[in-house]
Amino acid sequence: MAPVWHTSLNAAQSDKIESIQRRALRIIAGVKSSKDMDIIPKLEPPSLHERREEQTLRVFTRTTHSVNCLQHLLPPERDSFILDKLHDHKQYPVPYAGTARFQDSFLVYALRTYQ
Repeated sequence: MAPVWHTSLNAAQSDKIESIQRRALRIIAGVKSSKDMDIIPKLEPPSLHERREEQTLRVFTRTTHSVNCLQHLLPPERDSFILDKLHDHKQYPVPYAGTARFQDSFLVYALRTYQ
């Protein structure tokens, strides 16, 4: 499930995945020489990073619904009375992340980025 692991990829790993996608696209499009490379920008889909971000947002949005089986993983929602007094109006508090690995985990990343 890409939304869960994508936030833990470093730049080199993400670039490697992107290069594999571009290579596959060239093979599928039948590009054999550099003169045919001008067709690639017309065929190129959004980057894998953009698509993974979109999927991560979608999974997080679904997770916030009370009927979702992953909803129990979220911290307790803040009271609406408290939300009005906060400068940062986030529905869920973002847990303290003592390590970079935990900070880049799906849930902490999504809470920090999408609410």
